[in-house]
Amino acid sequence: MTPQIRDAFWHALAASPIMMVRLAAAGSPAHPMTAQLDRDADGCIWFFMNRDNTLAVGGLAYADLSASGHNLFAALGGTLVEEIDKAVFDQHFTGSVAAWFEGGKSSPDVLLMRFDIARAEIWQTDTAIAGLLHRLTGAAGERGEHEAGSIT
Repeated sequence: MTPQIRDAFWHALAASPIMMVRLAAAGSPAHPMTAQLDRDADGCIWFFMNRDNTLAVGGLAYADLSASGHNLFAALGGTLVEEIDKAVFDQHFTGSVAAWFEGGKSSPDVLLMRFDIARAEIWQTDTAIAGLLHRLTGAAGERGEHEAGSIT
């Protein structure tokens, strides 16, 4: 994957960190989850959730992103595992996260899951005027980019 599209993905996710996350098991519902990011952890995303969330069992999972400007879309595959490193938990547990959990950090219901990304497909589209004109008129031109592979 080119550094440009990889960087565009991380930038889009930081700007609009809501992803739809689901387990690979058939019939598993997707949940809107707020991604917790670490610039130094290329290839991992964290999600806080309640222990009774259906995602809490972990395992093979998928996460999808539609960037706020609709100029980037991503489909990620990987593994959800419980994050047991207290330092990582503390790093990501912010005031906005605390608002979701009665009792804050000490709540027995709070769980941090790490999504280890194994594969990513990213589509980047041209939403500028030139790109819109190409789509409206059917004229040849830049249609966007699509790349698949490792995000790291």
